[in-house]
Amino acid sequence: MLLLVWAASAVYVSGFVARGWVPHDEGMLGQSAERVLRGELPHSDFDESYTGGLAYGHALAFRALGVRLLSLRVALFVGFLLFVPLFYALAARLLPPWPAALATLVAVAWSLPNYFASMPSWYVLFFSLLGSYAVLRHIETGRRLPLFAAGLCASAGILVIIVGLYFVAAVLLFLVFREQELSRARSESSRGAAFFAFEAAALAAFLASVLALARSSLSPMSALHFVVPAAAVCALLLRRAWALRRAGRFGERFRALAALVAPFAAGVSLPILLFAAFYAGRGGLSDLTRGLFVLPMRQVRAASLSLPPLPTFAAALPYALALVLSTRSRRRAGPGVLTLVAAALVLLLVLSSSEEAYRLVWHSARSLGVVAVLVGCMSLLRGNASEEAPASQETFLLLSVAALLALLQFPYAAPIYFCYVAPVVVLALSAVARRGRLLLHGIVAGFYLAFAVWRLNPGYVWNLGVRPAAYGPLAPLGVERGGLRVPASDAQVYRTLVAAIGTRSRGPYVYAAPDCPEVDFLAARLSPTRVSFDYLREPPTPQALLRRLRETMVTVVVLNTRPDYSDPISPALHTALESEFPNAERIGKFELRWRP
Repeated sequence: MLLLVWAASAVYVSGFVARGWVPHDEGMLGQSAERVLRGELPHSDFDESYTGGLAYGHALAFRALGVRLLSLRVALFVGFLLFVPLFYALAARLLPPWPAALATLVAVAWSLPNYFASMPSWYVLFFSLLGSYAVLRHIETGRRLPLFAAGLCASAGILVIIVGLYFVAAVLLFLVFREQELSRARSESSRGAAFFAFEAAALAAFLASVLALARSSLSPMSALHFVVPAAAVCALLLRRAWALRRAGRFGERFRALAALVAPFAAGVSLPILLFAAFYAGRGGLSDLTRGLFVLPMRQVRAASLSLPPLPTFAAALPYALALVLSTRSRRRAGPGVLTLVAAALVLLLVLSSSEEAYRLVWHSARSLGVVAVLVGCMSLLRGNASEEAPASQETFLLLSVAALLALLQFPYAAPIYFCYVAPVVVLALSAVARRGRLLLHGIVAGFYLAFAVWRLNPGYVWNLGVRPAAYGPLAPLGVERGGLRVPASDAQVYRTLVAAIGTRSRGPYVYAAPDCPEVDFLAARLSPTRVSFDYLREPPTPQALLRRLRETMVTVVVLNTRPDYSDPISPALHTALESEFPNAERIGKFELRWRP
């Protein structure tokens, strides 16, 4: 079964490897990796949008496969080929073989085919799933080494992008659950409730940190998606803590919890300390700190997007009801009910060629993570002692990971950001649904798989979650550093622009701004500034910028007239560049200017 799923996934997704692009994303990834290849240090020598580990990984891909955008996609495809058996291994611990195979196919279709670019969130997903598998091995064996391995996976995610910390938080919450489970098995009792007070304070502090993170855009829908799942997990832990408040002395329980946390914390800390030591040795530790904790605040302010309105959550309620009934009753749905459900879903799939039906299905899927966490926590809360076994620990782990990784969608909740966490949602739903009627859930899973293949995957990030629209027509990008198939209009613009830069540039540097790092990269030119996205820095004064351009002997500048995030260049700066570079040509959204 695994081999069949693996082969089918590899063949299917291979057609998406070179398909499509978001130009500034590709340019940012390529430019960062190329700068690392030249010996520059992320955050110190140039503004790095992420932690820095991804730039080094991409630099290795360039060294091995050549400096072109396709090399980054090939590296991601290798990661995807490892992701498929990993996901199947996780699903197979929860479900029989054929439902596990179906869950894997759903996870594949709802993830990378929708945006096959080597973005950091895909790697956070990969490392979080690998870490989750290591934690499940700990549940199975009781050994501490898998927890250390899970910590290494969490650390790898953090070194890719700082939001890998969400997985760390998810595992720490699980370890509280795990300690509670071990305390339940002990017969010793205590009159005090000091450990309960400790747990309550820790959980309150954690929930307060989630609220503090989300407060900048705490709409009802963002509260439902980002705060309520974390609160549900904490409420479950607190309820269990109260029931176990006399299960052992404080010192004994604290040592038991520390024995679980220590190997995981060691695994998290070791690579991070080595990375920090590497920066300290090159005098860049303060730059790293600023790049990780100061500049992202500018990113939150400049690049934020809200979730859809709260009423869209209603689209997930029918399946939520089915999931609740399934977990509460062992009675099987009759053939008539299953036939009626299948017929309704087939009709909805046919109607999804319309925007209204398409959005209905999309909104239902996007809120299923919340549904899984809430229904799963309720199910664990009412479980009896015989059910509080390793299976319940597996369920809680996946619910915790789903609740915390949902924060990957904050603060920029574009539809594609759900795809980064969709496989985790599938696992969480699988953990909850295995307690109920698998055939009913299999029909629903088949519906979502068909919708993804038929409606989502043919589109692209621009229309994802908005309307069913085929992406294209596509054409080869047609530049040496490309290797991708992009919209024909983009291919024409960038071919013309790169050729014009090659003709008119008399040096290694080209100034391209705002928010168009792909121009420098595709033209095989260096950027005279440290900036990829201009909103990360205060705009330069005309005098300072012209001085820098003269120092680097820039003869060509490219001005993006429609930047996605930053403001267009100021009139004063535009006037200064017109004076310095009097010749001009308009190529698509770019204004090309050069010295005579």
